[in-house]
Amino acid sequence: MFQRALLSCGNKKRFTIFTTVRSLSNELNASESEPVSLESVTSHLTKYGMTYQQGYACIKTTCPRFTQPKLKLNKLDQLYINKTTGFFVCANCKRSGPWEKLRDNISLVAGSLNNGKVLRPVLCFKNWTEDASEQSVYDSVSKIMSKCRTEPLEEEEFAYLSKHLKMDGIKQRTFTAYNVKVLSDKSGVILPSCNIDMVYIWAKTMSLKNNKLKTQTYPRTNYNGLFGWPVARNRKHVVLTSSEADAMAVYQETGVAAIALPRGISTLPQEALPLLEGFEKITLWFDNSVPAFESAKTFAKKLGESRTCIVRPEAMSPAPLQALQQGYNLKNSLSQSISLLQEHVISFGSRRSDVKHELILAEHVAGIKWKYFHKLTELMKGHRRGELTVFTGSTGSGKTTFLSEYSLDLCSSGVNTLWGSFEITNIKLMKTMIQQFARKDLSQHISEYDEWADQFELLPMYFMNFHGQQNIRKVIETMSHAVYIYDIAHVIVDNLQFMMGSLDSRYDRFSKQDEIVGIFRQFATKMNCHVTLVIHPRKEDGEALSTNSIFGGAKASQEADNILILQTHKGTGSAYNKYLQITKNRFDGTLGSMRLKFDRSCKSFASKSKDSSRISSDDGETESGEKTEYPTAW
Repeated sequence: MFQRALLSCGNKKRFTIFTTVRSLSNELNASESEPVSLESVTSHLTKYGMTYQQGYACIKTTCPRFTQPKLKLNKLDQLYINKTTGFFVCANCKRSGPWEKLRDNISLVAGSLNNGKVLRPVLCFKNWTEDASEQSVYDSVSKIMSKCRTEPLEEEEFAYLSKHLKMDGIKQRTFTAYNVKVLSDKSGVILPSCNIDMVYIWAKTMSLKNNKLKTQTYPRTNYNGLFGWPVARNRKHVVLTSSEADAMAVYQETGVAAIALPRGISTLPQEALPLLEGFEKITLWFDNSVPAFESAKTFAKKLGESRTCIVRPEAMSPAPLQALQQGYNLKNSLSQSISLLQEHVISFGSRRSDVKHELILAEHVAGIKWKYFHKLTELMKGHRRGELTVFTGSTGSGKTTFLSEYSLDLCSSGVNTLWGSFEITNIKLMKTMIQQFARKDLSQHISEYDEWADQFELLPMYFMNFHGQQNIRKVIETMSHAVYIYDIAHVIVDNLQFMMGSLDSRYDRFSKQDEIVGIFRQFATKMNCHVTLVIHPRKEDGEALSTNSIFGGAKASQEADNILILQTHKGTGSAYNKYLQITKNRFDGTLGSMRLKFDRSCKSFASKSKDSSRISSDDGETESGEKTEYPTAW
């Protein structure tokens, strides 16, 4: 159900339904099935006599083709089923996909078995339709790998290359251990990633082009392999890093196997979890930023907090490669890793270092900064996880258009974003977004569309495939699923009124709204995810809106961490006839307004300027007389 309920920009066919798994057939059933539960999975396995064992993130069992009632537990290493989503990976059949496909396959294979004895030839997943694009992925990676040198570089050549690739300190023998290959023209390297079958399915190239470091990935959107898997696969302890160079630095200096996550601190794909299931201890070693620490906490929940630790460096301590280059002892740093397992009752002493960390990194703790809305950053200080923002504005004022750019700005800075647009279709929303992203009217530059679309689809932006009235339970289930699968950090719900009809008709409108607001407040806190909730205001005749203008009772304004109001000056001829007002800011109490200028050609309130350090005046010119398209700040 959830694969159909979520959309992504990253699909071969623009703006089509996105799935993270291969289909068993060309048709994907969109039935409204119930969410997968751990109990339903284990009950089905038990029904067909499949022995299983619950791991940290996955259920371990064996391929249904070879299942026997008395199978020994030490042979449960062929089939992995995600305990949260039901997503499976079968190492024997080389298949992966949603629980529904595995469930149907188990039932089918069971009909061909009798007490573990095959009555007729059994073909697992016989209805599976091979994905031709998958083979092309393997072929493209193999083709890239074939362009490499087979012999090592001379010492001086390697020193020159590693310096210009910003990998000083990494030795050539470490490159060899991680199967890093040098391009035949010696201009760069290839960093390959494996799947569970030790097949290279993804590769990154780093090379020097015109004295500039250029990075490319093959394929562009498949990030499910792990760099360093051959080194780590038989170990009990592994370190996870956000870059390939960091992984090699850790292994070289400590002897502990290290793996680079395919998407850095952005996302831990569920496809990677089966590969990490066998490790008894996992240490996360990212940089010292607050976003990295927030990602570490999210990843620890997926991996199992009981086995996960984090190397949390002090403010001036760098990530592994920088630590190596600056002369730090990486063994000492690794030995000081701390557990992320949360206790229900704590003392100051147990969190003393955390408090110090936040004081030292106060600027980072404030959250992700906006690139285009500088005054918003000045007022709000940043965008933080776990908060609830209530956003309102009069009908037709441009709430969705502004939020589109507001969220796109954050997404471009690495904030994984999920949109729930119930009022306008996703196609219309995406059309607005891509023109805001390109800063131009693409209908007048249609030849550039594919170029901009290629860049846009790489953003961690996802969309709920809902429109019109929706059940609040279904929306929350989809949001929860997205947070787990895509590590979503920001959810926009536009708007609350479209879920009012899903509650008991015995409630009045105010009670319904209060309950929905409470549900989103709980979601933001529990999932450590920022929720921006659009609520229409009461009808106000010509007057500026205020916190009291928000429709419903007082619960929305009480529960919200932030309240943003899009105001409109009626009857003014100025281009700056709109402004954003912050009437609540729980983080530090700063309130104020930011004047906005709308560029109709690209649907933008914050068109990009050549000089981002300048703030425009009322006539749209800087003090030097040059035009700038940044929003004016009050």
